[in-house]
Amino acid sequence: METAQLTKISELLSIPADKLLVLSMQSYLREQKRVLMIERLEYLRRYGVSQREDIKRKIENGDIPDHPAWEDFIEVSNVEEEIRRIEDALNNLSSP
Repeated sequence: METAQLTKISELLSIPADKLLVLSMQSYLREQKRVLMIERLEYLRRYGVSQREDIKRKIENGDIPDHPAWEDFIEVSNVEEEIRRIEDALNNLSSP
């Protein structure tokens, strides 16, 4: 976003530009987290579990085929890591 646009919108909303920028980043990060949480739940629901480790347990017990379950287990792990990074970013934005 150009500085002129940021200034114009901040004046329109009567919010300091720096605060508007932080609020915008927080909103974006929260939306990305929401999307990732939905993706995580879709993977877990596929296997009728509530935690990533339950997928691993079901594979090891032979309750579900290892393909594509191992790949999904890895995907859930990646999604959870991305959620943690977003939460860290949100915490950093909230800190003075």
